[in-house]
Amino acid sequence: MNQTKPSKLLLYLKILDALEKQKTTKLLDLQGHVRVDNALLEKALSFLEQQDLVRKESIENKTVYASTPRGNRITKYFILQTQDSTELSCLMSTKLTE
Repeated sequence: MNQTKPSKLLLYLKILDALEKQKTTKLLDLQGHVRVDNALLEKALSFLEQQDLVRKESIENKTVYASTPRGNRITKYFILQTQDSTELSCLMSTKLTE
C-alpha cells in the first residue's frame, strides 16, 4: 500500500463512512476500504475512539469497530456539506455557460 497519505480529516471521514455503511467491521476489512497502512489506521481509530466517534467491541473473541451515534451524525453532516458544495458548483458552472 504505497499510496500518498490522505489528510487526517479525509482519513477520518473515510473510516466513519465505511463504518456507517457496514455497521461493524474488522480492522483488516476497514483497511481494505480505507487503503492506508495498518499503523496509520490504528492511530486514526484511536483518535476517533477518544472523540467518541468510534467504539471498539469484542465479538466472539474478535475485535470489531463500529461508529457511535455521534460518529454517524458527523458523517451525515460532512456528506451533506459535500453534496451541497457539489450541487452548488454544478449550478455555478451551468449559469456561467448559459
